[in-house]
Amino acid sequence: MNHVSAVAAGVGSGRHRDHEKNAAFQKLIEFIDSSDECQFIYQDFEQAMGDGEKYSQKALKPKLMAHYGKSLFVTETPGKENVYNFSGSASAALYEKWYDQKKASYSDERMRIVETAAAIIREDIRSKVYSTSHYPSDEKDLDDESVLPKSLHRFMEVIITTKAKDKSQRVVQRKRAAIGQALVAACRPRSFLSPILLAVGVFAHRNFGSRELVSKLSNLCFSVDYAEVRR
Repeated sequence: MNHVSAVAAGVGSGRHRDHEKNAAFQKLIEFIDSSDECQFIYQDFEQAMGDGEKYSQKALKPKLMAHYGKSLFVTETPGKENVYNFSGSASAALYEKWYDQKKASYSDERMRIVETAAAIIREDIRSKVYSTSHYPSDEKDLDDESVLPKSLHRFMEVIITTKAKDKSQRVVQRKRAAIGQALVAACRPRSFLSPILLAVGVFAHRNFGSRELVSKLSNLCFSVDYAEVRR
């Protein structure tokens, strides 16, 4: 093969690799957009892109940032995997439409406010980065206010109120935390590990040794699943 032929072959091979990478990237975009989850690591992306040529983590990050813009947050921690968090683009649409879509009917306007509040809370839930690499270490972790996004925490304060003090107040705080964590777990079943739901599952398994009980609690969304309890 002469020099010109070798160069041409190299160019053709390079174009083929670029085509494969672009096809893998499009497959990844479809995976992200169709997923109910919002938090990923690069290994999730590798699997979604399939076999063949694909972008490295270093090359993939700027392409994703260019495609998703402000709706993508990348958390970089030395010695740990980068966490890619997709919050969606609800904020811009909410702010643009808030004043333009006011309803004439009082009941319709109430529903519009509820739907807007729900969209804001859901976006905040999807925007928050959670670690799934460690388990809660003590009772304080079970209902730590930092587990919930601020908007959801405030929402729970408004919904579940009490004028009682001391012990009763503590019970109400635990109720807010439990229901709030269950909401986050329902919204993000793969990338959020609820300390309270985990504690319920572990307690049921250790005290009753019943896989069926843990599974039933999990089906009712009152516990993590049996596989998580065993881990």
